Amino acid sequence: MTKPDPFDDAWNPRLMSHAEWKRGRARLLQRQRRATNPRVDYYPSEQALDVILGCDRVLRHGVSAAIDALILAKYVPPEP
Repeated sequence: MTKPDPFDDAWNPRLMSHAEWKRGRARLLQRQRRATNPRVDYYPSEQALDVILGCDRVLRHGVSAAIDALILAKYVPPEP
């Protein structure tokens, strides 16, 4: 049986200082995010960056949406 994580619950002053709890809680949430959302570092070439920055979706959703759109356009067939 695994030991419960003290950062899952609200802060308890008998267990640790508030600062320790905040740092631990932030680390716990980061681990949970990275377990479900893999991080992909991408450094586009100048030509690819020009295409990405030219996409309309960049203005509304950021560069990640533009990269998604380019990948989906290349590898996912359009619906009939």
